[in-house]
Amino acid sequence: MNTNATVVRTQHADSDDHEHRPNRVRAGAWGLLLGLSILGLLNHVLGVTTFASNGDERMMFTLFAALDLYAMVVLLIAYRRRERWAWAVTWVHSAA
Repeated sequence: MNTNATVVRTQHADSDDHEHRPNRVRAGAWGLLLGLSILGLLNHVLGVTTFASNGDERMMFTLFAALDLYAMVVLLIAYRRRERWAWAVTWVHSAA
């Protein structure tokens, strides 16, 4: 009887390893997207303060900074709640 219990525990341990693997991928993707959003925000704020030479360029950099803030809010709230739409929206923003 102990042999059967050992087999069941071994199979269960193997399935736990497979369940944790997607969580690592999800965490890595989340970190990548959050990092891209933070870098984008810093870049666009720097653009507003340094590179923009007229009002149109300031507005463009400001709008892109707002999109980066939006992506950060989605990542920090909706993505962590595992809402599927948050994943798609954030990748579309990062690809653009």
